[in-house]
Amino acid sequence: MSDALRLVSEVNSYLDSVDEQGSFDEARMPKLEDFKTQMLERGFNAPFQAMMAQTRAEMEDEEADDLADKSKQIKRFRYIAALKRFTLNRTRVALASHKLAQALRESGQAALIPHLPFGGSYVKALSQSGDMGMEGYHFLMGLFTPRRFNLSSASALIKTAGAKNEEKELDLGAEEDPASALKGLLSKGRGSKTITIQNRPITLIKNHSTRVALFTMASCATEAKARQTMKEEEKGDRRLGDYNALLHRYGLVADVEIVQVAEVLPKLLEEAAKGGFVVKTKAGDFLMEEKLEAQLHARRAQHRHLCIEGTRAIVYRLILWYYVCFHSEGRKSYGAMPSVLAEPDEQQLRVLKELQPQEGSLKHVDRIVVSKLQAEGRAPPLPSKVWGPAFVALKANKKAKWAAETFFAEEQAIADAMLLVKGLLEAPEGRGSKFLGALKKKK
Repeated sequence: MSDALRLVSEVNSYLDSVDEQGSFDEARMPKLEDFKTQMLERGFNAPFQAMMAQTRAEMEDEEADDLADKSKQIKRFRYIAALKRFTLNRTRVALASHKLAQALRESGQAALIPHLPFGGSYVKALSQSGDMGMEGYHFLMGLFTPRRFNLSSASALIKTAGAKNEEKELDLGAEEDPASALKGLLSKGRGSKTITIQNRPITLIKNHSTRVALFTMASCATEAKARQTMKEEEKGDRRLGDYNALLHRYGLVADVEIVQVAEVLPKLLEEAAKGGFVVKTKAGDFLMEEKLEAQLHARRAQHRHLCIEGTRAIVYRLILWYYVCFHSEGRKSYGAMPSVLAEPDEQQLRVLKELQPQEGSLKHVDRIVVSKLQAEGRAPPLPSKVWGPAFVALKANKKAKWAAETFFAEEQAIADAMLLVKGLLEAPEGRGSKFLGALKKKK
């Protein structure tokens, strides 16, 4: 066995033991960091074809008989290369989960910590949460996965080779007709031209493993709560309870329509017919009983709504807390939110509007956060976790109690800070710095 495969085996065995423990332990982090470093040093993050070549070189010492069949060789190399990538990704997710635990605790959401995939087995966790848990996960991934841009939102740098070695820059985003503007610029002059298209991803979370760990936690925690809500509602309907009990006996999740699995579970269909849950047509087909079918549709829609709203609320609250309760330098040095942008622009913060839950929403939350980030340079001499919530409360016309509950802070401290921040905000332009200077002298 090669050294790389020994490392793969050791890492996965360790992560399996973490999965079995299922709890947070900060002492694991140095070991996870060490595993990650070893895998990166061995090229586990290389492009797939490069890993294939690397694996081939690693297996050269094996017996010739073992590698006689070329097709088997390729399959084996491909499998080992995929295993390396999987192991590195699993370790990254596990490491991100351990770091996020600190942020959850400090933001007042410690109850969510057990739902983090500490062993990196996020696929297993999501599969256990069922299709509704996956709904929430994919909703979040759709919001945060970097997107491709069209030319109108890109920037093109055109270099022209010539006597003067001219270099021109064209901002396609500022052009009404970017295609024509680009064509016109390229048609000028002679010689070869080089075009570099620069675009920015619309995402606050750069790293995929951080997104996976965070969204898995939010989805699984929300689905568990939503499932309990649906069970409570089921208790008041005996017929619905009998129907779902029948599904559970055959290993199916609640509220699934039996006719959808009739071909693979004919005995289930027979029992459903006896219970009056399905009706047989003249043609010999089975249909769901009409009222029950409508009820199941409504319940699944409700379950889906609870999962999506819950997942977005969890991530929204954590990200909002991060930008409001930390100064720029604090965000840059805060390791518990790995790869979350410390200094986002207004465009990147627009995702907050899509994340924000319907209840207790803030009008123009993205603009409020942008104004807070812009005001950090003239913030009064107060702790960031106090003045930030005070600033947002004033901007959103909210009370100190709301800010304390939202940002996990002390209400009285925020109320006192609001008096100071209000004076700064209301100070005429040009006098704000004097007001701030006076506050600092008093300190």
